[in-house]
Amino acid sequence: AGDMAAYRELRRTATLANLAGEYAGAETAYRSIVNLQSRVLGQNDPALASGLALEALMISNQGRFAEATTMLARAESLARHDEADATALAEVWHYQGLNLLNQRQPAAALVLLRRAEAAYLPLAPDGTTTASAADGLMPMDPTTRAAAYGVVEARRAEAVAYRMMDQPAESRGAA
Repeated sequence: AGDMAAYRELRRTATLANLAGEYAGAETAYRSIVNLQSRVLGQNDPALASGLALEALMISNQGRFAEATTMLARAESLARHDEADATALAEVWHYQGLNLLNQRQPAAALVLLRRAEAAYLPLAPDGTTTASAADGLMPMDPTTRAAAYGVVEARRAEAVAYRMMDQPAESRGAA
């Protein structure tokens, strides 16, 4: 019970720090989550993939791209074996794409963002293409909700990549 309470508090802290643009604080909280999960589940448990990917994204947001890339590769390796979370691999690809966007590599980012979107789509309800459509999914199961938001966020990042490549028509079509 104590570990679950600590996990929930760390998630809340990480999310709030991320939303406030306090990436170092979010990184610290996500690292604590990964450490807690590693202690409870083991160092190579696939459930660590999400926390590692989120920590890596916070590191990328601070411009430490090589470190983020290495962590995301580990997260991808773990996610490939995650039978409990159907969205784990899509989430890692999504964050790998965001890492590439942070590095101003929009064409490479698009490859991963499209891969993530394609992996999310079969898990999301039909017609999930906008944030307003995803907002109606709150009572749905966590996997469906995560996939729906994953589709929306992947498309939003694709639009950013197209804008970075000075392709406004494609940007509007992706968003």
